[in-house]
Formats: sequence, structure tokens, C-alpha cells
Amino acid sequence: MKNNEIKDIIIDYLKNDKSNQAILIDGEWGSGKTFFIKEKIIPEIKEKHTDVPVYYVSLYGISSSNEIHNLVSSQITEKYIEKHLGKKVTGSLKKIERAIKKIAPVINVLKEASGVGIDFVHFNELKNNLDIPTKSIMIFDDLERCNMDVITVLGYINSISEHSDTKVIIVANESELGMQNTNEDLSQKYNFILNINKFNKDSNVSKSKKANNSDKDSNKSLINKGLLDEQIEEYFPVNSVYEKVKEKLIGITIKYEADFDEIFESLVDKYVKSSQDFIKSKKDVILKIFTENNHSNIRTLIFSLTSIDKIYGVLNKIDFDKEYLETEIGKIIKYIVMQSIYIKTGKHKYVWSEDSKYGEVYWEDNYYKIFGKHDFGYKFVDDFLLYYFYDEKDITNTVIERLEAIKSQKELLTEQKQLSYNIISSWWECEDNEIEQALNKLPSEILEEKYDIRNYRNIIMSLLQIKNNDFGLPLNYIEDIVNNMAYNVKKIDEFSGIHKQWFVAILNEDVEYKNLISPILKELDSRDNKWIKEFQDYLSSDSEFDMKFEELCEANKNSFLEKRKFMSILDVEQFINKINYSNTKGIYNVITGIRDVYDFSNLYDYYLDDINTIKNILSRLNENSLSKSKTKSIAIEQLKQMLEEKLAILNREN
Repeated sequence: MKNNEIKDIIIDYLKNDKSNQAILIDGEWGSGKTFFIKEKIIPEIKEKHTDVPVYYVSLYGISSSNEIHNLVSSQITEKYIEKHLGKKVTGSLKKIERAIKKIAPVINVLKEASGVGIDFVHFNELKNNLDIPTKSIMIFDDLERCNMDVITVLGYINSISEHSDTKVIIVANESELGMQNTNEDLSQKYNFILNINKFNKDSNVSKSKKANNSDKDSNKSLINKGLLDEQIEEYFPVNSVYEKVKEKLIGITIKYEADFDEIFESLVDKYVKSSQDFIKSKKDVILKIFTENNHSNIRTLIFSLTSIDKIYGVLNKIDFDKEYLETEIGKIIKYIVMQSIYIKTGKHKYVWSEDSKYGEVYWEDNYYKIFGKHDFGYKFVDDFLLYYFYDEKDITNTVIERLEAIKSQKELLTEQKQLSYNIISSWWECEDNEIEQALNKLPSEILEEKYDIRNYRNIIMSLLQIKNNDFGLPLNYIEDIVNNMAYNVKKIDEFSGIHKQWFVAILNEDVEYKNLISPILKELDSRDNKWIKEFQDYLSSDSEFDMKFEELCEANKNSFLEKRKFMSILDVEQFINKINYSNTKGIYNVITGIRDVYDFSNLYDYYLDDINTIKNILSRLNENSLSKSKTKSIAIEQLKQMLEEKLAILNREN
């Protein structure tokens, strides 16, 4: 139901002189009921009912009817003073709400607060009107947070609603009514139920014996908290009493849900100090996030708005290219809202490392994180939302650092788009003079290492296409390009993902291409041989198997795949000896490393040469017990089982 529809219902109810039942505005915690009442309903009532006094009373923490009466009396007193002394004086006498306990001290409080006197005619009139005035409207908020029994409170409110021409509006989270008193006198209730059970047990003891103390009867005789609670509900049915009182007192129940779209600007005007126009311009973005997360708690919305206001106050002062800054501010706003929701719903769990300032934050656990819901986040946002820690200089420096990285990356991409490869890779779409210019620039671009090595294959293919389509491109031009590429490959110390098979996987029958790439393949062979030598040196060393075995298997698996051999490059004797003096954990490192290399189903297409070596290793492992350690024996058995599984796959085609 829209806010305007609720307002219309309430105004119609107030106009109905025949009904003296109350209205209940029922809404979840944080739904904005109080804001709606104070900012929308009360102003509307005052506008439509100028001659009717409106009293608003929060029952939060109230523990007696006396306190309620004092609160009501305070408001009546305040309105009386406002009527006779004016709003300005009333504003300076706000402490009357707290100070007035009885009528007698009223004059002293007034004099103490402002020195303003009040004659005895007014005093007697005030005294006579401390009861609820006729033709008034009473609003009782926070009913579920009252520290009294809800039935008692409703009884008091009922006595007010029955007063001549008095209208009552109750604001509460009905699902929590009575919850604050569920543990009161609980021990007495338990004693009562236990005594009832004891009486029933004693009177039926003979029947229980005749039934041979069946399991069912035995279970009933046990003290069970769940059963006791059920019986308490049966003997002390608070809900049924509440329903009866509600039926008598409340005529209309309205379910309130916050209409963020309608109240957004009001919240901004009320709670945002300096960034009102900016935040209002982001209304659709902010509310979309709340909708997508199915979250409608007004306190969370207010929390996110005030946080945006504070942080934007810093961001708006940053001196950087507007194009980059505005985009990043948009990301930060989105992150503030998302993190506000996760914090307020108890889901916040992202922990920044000590040296992290920003990065991708994943909102859900997902092994394949690229498919999970995530946003770019900043640590300073979390620091503010969680701890209200705020360092303007740090925020500024962090954002500028991030913006400079983004700008640099964009400039690099722009530069990449201007490289010759963008012309020659789609040469058939370009003009002849464009191709000629690109070919003139390409050699220097290769020498300056402006291309990722993964582009080399496609560059060579494009050059061959241009050459073979009568562009007059000499072969030695391409050969020089390839030699420079090979030199670049040689210079790279660390390098993974590029291997010989990657270059020869296409155009395998093209002799001209195969001959051209031979310098690159030579460098890759040299690198592969270096890796394999490192692997073999590790096996021949006196050290135990450890994590390095896994690392070497991972680093070399492309080379193994290209050479179509893995276990067959091992020295079986060295391998068995290393197994003998390695500890249990080392055996599991071996299992993990081998499984990583052999982790696909068509092993027989690549590793047939390994069959005899695996058989030999299994035979040696089976010859005798290699270890008296139980855990190591278990590990070796798992190694054997894994090797037998891989051998079975390799033998599939034999």
C-alpha cells in the first residue's frame, strides 16, 4: 500500500465520528514507521484538523502506566504553554517533558527555566485539563519496545480511546508484541506445569504399569523444555488474550512497508548535511541496489545516505580529470550502499589484507569468482562504515592512486589500438597505404617489445597472408621480424602459458610457416629443456619430496604435454630412493604433482611412452614394505592406487 493511500485511510478514520476504535500501523523493525508518522501523518493531520490537538507518545522503555500518564500530561502541558505563551517560549522549555512529575512544581519549573510567570487562572485551567482533552488525537509509538505487559498497555490505551471524541493511532511491530515479557515469571510457570504433570503422573501410575511403561509413556515422564514451553502456551495463552483485546480496541490494521521512492528525498533533506543535490541525482542508482538485494530497512537507507554524504565531501574536493573521477565516485557510491546492506544484515565478512587499499570485493562465496556478484571496493569505506574511522588525506591519496592507475591503463590501451597489428590483423579491410604504413612501423614495435608474446603467432600468420596476396612483401622482412621475436622470448626469465605446442597447433602442414617459426621454437625448446633439467636435478638431489615437486609439475606440464612424456623422463631408481627417505607429507606432494600433470581423460593420446615407467615404479613399490610408519604406508597405498588408475587409462587403447 502506498503512503498516500495509508494517509487517506487515516484521515477518513479521523473524520468518522461514529468510530472510537484505534488504528494499528504494523511494520517491521527499521521499516520507517516512526519517520512516516512524524514526517507525513502528523503534518497531514495538523493541516486537515487545525482545531484538534495531536499528542505523540513513544512507549520505548516505559515500565508503568504512571509513566505513560506523565508523558501524556507533559505533552498536554506543553501545548497549553504554547497556546498561552507562544511557540518561542515553548521551545526554551523543552525540559518540562522530563521535569514535570506533578502539577504543583509546574510554576517553579517555568520560573527556573526562563523566568516567565503564569497566573493562577491559567494554572487552574492547566490543572483541570491534565486529563486527556476531548476531540484529541493520541499517537502511541514503539508499543513492542515497552517494558510493560502488552495487555496492560493496551488496557490503558483502550481507556483513552473510549474517552469522548478521542482518536488513537498505535504504531508497532506486531510480530514482536508480547516478546519482551515472555520470560517474566517463567520459573513460576514452569513450577506450575511440573506440579500439574506430577499430579497427572501420580493419578495414572497404575495405568502406566498396566501399559508396561511403554516408550511413549516413558518419554512423556521426562522433563523436556520443548514440551514444557508448549504446555505454558496452552495454560497461559498470551496470544489469545492479545487477540481479544485487539479485537475490542483496534478497528483497522494497516501493514506498513517503506516506500523508498516516495520518502527518498525527504530522508535526504532530513539527514544529509552537505551533499543533498548530488545524492538526489543518484536516487535511481541507490534504490536499485536496495531493490536488487530485497532490502527495505529505512535505517539502512539512512545509514548509507549519511555515509555517502560524509565520504563524498572528500571525493568532491579531489583535483583529477573529471572523466575518471566521476566514474570512480559512481563505483564508490555503489560500494557504500552494498556494504551498508551487508553490514546491517550481519553478512559483512570481507577482510582486507594489511597492505590492501582497494580491489574487487565478492559478495557471495563462489569458487568460480568471476561468476559471483562483486563490486570494486575501497578499504577506507569499510573503515568508515564499521568503525567511523575517517582520514581525509588517506582517502584522497588512495583515490588519486587508483585514478592514476586507471588513466595509465587506458592510455596503454589507446596506444595498443594504434599499433600496427590492428591494421595487419584485418588487412583486407584496410587501404593499401594503411597497410604499407603499418608494415613500416612493425619492426620497431617488435624490437621495443610493445606486443605480448601471445600475439606473435597471429602477427606471423597475418604477414604471410599479406605476402602471399601480392603485396610485394619480401620473405626476409618476415624472417627479421621472427628473429627479433625469438630474441624477445629468450630475454624473458619467467614465463608460463607459452609453449611450443601453442605455436605449432595451427597450420601444421604449412611448410613455409613451420620454417619461419623455427628460431622461436628453438628458444622454446631451450627453455623447456632448462625446465626439465631442473626437474631431473630435483629428483637426483638428496632432499625429500616436498612442495617443490608440485611446483615443478605445475610449471612443466605444458612442456611434458608437448614432448608427450612425463614419468618416462624420471630415473626410476632415483624416484624410489626419494620415496624411501621422504616423510608422509612428501608422498602426498608426489600424488598431487602427478595428478596435476595427468589430470585429463585421454592420456593415451599423449603419454603412451610413460606406460613402462609407471609399471616399473608400481612393481618396485610392491616389492616390499617401504615404511614401518602407518601413515606413510597409507600414503604409499594411495600413490599406488592413483598410478594404477592412470595406467588403466593409458592402456585403454592398447
